[in-house]
Amino acid sequence: NSSGKTGAGGTGEPSSRIYRVRRFGGNLEMEVQWVRLALAALLIAAAVWDARTLRIPNLIPAAIIVLFIGAAAGGAYRPLAPHLIACASSGLGTGGLFLAGAWGGGDTKFATGIAVFLSPESVPRFLIVTALAGGAVAIVFLVRSRIADSSAAASLPVPLDGTLAAK
Repeated sequence: NSSGKTGAGGTGEPSSRIYRVRRFGGNLEMEVQWVRLALAALLIAAAVWDARTLRIPNLIPAAIIVLFIGAAAGGAYRPLAPHLIACASSGLGTGGLFLAGAWGGGDTKFATGIAVFLSPESVPRFLIVTALAGGAVAIVFLVRSRIADSSAAASLPVPLDGTLAAK
């Protein structure tokens, strides 16, 4: 490497977002793949739980945060500051949506937990895509259930006329 910069451990490889560090006989990149698999399992569990009960148990966002803390303690997701900034910005954004009545508290906790795995630059896109996907699911739910005029439609955070409900 002519720049004199080397990857972790002075291997001569360029540094990357996921550091290739040997520790305890294991490869950190492999461990990050396991963390991603565990995160995917938690996301699927949350989706299934939410589809069945319209709630996300607090245990799932807490498990996501614990998963990140464990991975970060093991050397993954460095530098840590951008991930904490992403988590905080998501918390502020979704907290504002919660206070406006547009998102539920479970959605806020869940999105904030997921955001700790993101970069600050990707949080706005993540929140927009999440909101659009949630809106699409709500429309499908309304159409499929044929409840446009029932009390279930009135309990949605965004009424059918598009205005935010005052809570």
